[in-house]
Amino acid sequence: MSKPFYSNSRFGPDNWTDIYMARNYMRYMDSGKKPGCGVVVLILLSLFIFFFAVLYSPNRHFVSQDNFHKTGKIKSHAGLYIRSEANSKALILGTVPYNETVLIIDSSGRSETISGQASNWVKIEYNGTQGWVWGGLIEQ
Repeated sequence: MSKPFYSNSRFGPDNWTDIYMARNYMRYMDSGKKPGCGVVVLILLSLFIFFFAVLYSPNRHFVSQDNFHKTGKIKSHAGLYIRSEANSKALILGTVPYNETVLIIDSSGRSETISGQASNWVKIEYNGTQGWVWGGLIEQ
């Protein structure tokens, strides 16, 4: 006679553990539930929460279907000039006041040292104006 699959092979089918397992297995099968259904629901719920958190994170803005942009705050009390190119001699397009939030589009501009501090130029957008600011005075 073969053992049922729920039998504990070390002690045989007359063990109290096997009887308990068989009784619970039969109750489970009679309930009509499909095995693993709760796990699938839990995984789907976790994925939904993760993607919701990524899309609506307070330090990111969803701009287009495949681009996420960071924001930064201006930490210079005098504000920053928005320039047409990534250098300190370029045409000034506007200014960003102290503690204002800007949308960072590209932070891989060329590096420049100003007042002994090295930083990259950062392409930003502020009030509809796109341009470059020196990244050493932006808090990301």
